[in-house]
Amino acid sequence: GNVTATVYGLAEGLTNVTCIAENGEKAVFRIKVSGENVFPSEEPSEEPSAEPSAEPSAEASEEPSAEASTEPSTAPSESPSSNPVTPPAVEKLVQSITVKSVITKAANAAAFDIGATTNGNGVLTYTSSNENVVSVTAAGKATIKSCGIATITVFASETDTYYANSATVTIKVSPKKATLTSVKNKKGRKLLIKWKKDKTVTGYQIKYSYVKKFTAKKTKTVTVKKAVTVKKLVKKLKKGKYYYVKIRAYKKSGSTTLYGSFSKVKKVKIKK
Repeated sequence: GNVTATVYGLAEGLTNVTCIAENGEKAVFRIKVSGENVFPSEEPSEEPSAEPSAEPSAEASEEPSAEASTEPSTAPSESPSSNPVTPPAVEKLVQSITVKSVITKAANAAAFDIGATTNGNGVLTYTSSNENVVSVTAAGKATIKSCGIATITVFASETDTYYANSATVTIKVSPKKATLTSVKNKKGRKLLIKWKKDKTVTGYQIKYSYVKKFTAKKTKTVTVKKAVTVKKLVKKLKKGKYYYVKIRAYKKSGSTTLYGSFSKVKKVKIKK
């Protein structure tokens, strides 16, 4: 016969409904409840079934697994491009400069190269402490300007693999070789000595001896303290002896005295 059943509000999904006929017979129906027909529950279910739990669990296990298998697989592939690996820092080395500590030149010397080198790959540049004595180009070519002392600083620039560094070289510029113009015997056992003036020096040093080798015990020295002086009269010489004369210029730079080369030797006999 006909069965009239009332379905109380259930949660959305599949569920079992038990119906009781007028003659007392029971029948169980499986009903799928949609969200549009859900009402508040008034009576609890009398006979819960274990079967409905199997099907929803299968749906729940299938849908998330598809999403989990696709979404995480694409994320790691993008990270290398957005976050590149930084290479480890390179430890820099000490850059050493090889150059002579002292260079001595005469005032009339030609331009010359400082001759510095480095064990690294830094660019070398040069500066002078006294451009009036020695000027130097950035490439290291030095030009003599006058007598005196100048310090050249050599600088090596920093690179990706070497630290910057610097070194110094002292340039000592001595007076040029002096020139004797004449040595004459004057009455009264005297010698009149003349030379060419050098306005860049401090003064002159004259040596005279009656021995050709200028041995210390038989040689006398006369110092002329003015650069403008160009002659000197030497007295009390030995009559009948030959005297040998030479001269050189000197330049004072602080506590240092720089001497030029001696002139050619002139020989004169004391006759009167």
